[in-house]
Amino acid sequence: KSAHVGDSIVQLSSVSMSKSDEIIALCTLKIACTADIIHISVFCATIFSEYGLAAGLANF
Repeated sequence: KSAHVGDSIVQLSSVSMSKSDEIIALCTLKIACTADIIHISVFCATIFSEYGLAAGLANF
């Protein structure tokens, strides 16, 4: 009987391990996506400020 309890504890811990791995993977993905979005928006802002200002002033 105690072995059975031990087995279920091992199963539970392995399930929770895989769940936490999933959560970590999702968080990593979310952080990576957020970083990409920030990167892209900064890149766009830089291009916009460099070319947008010049174009804006030229059109003025």
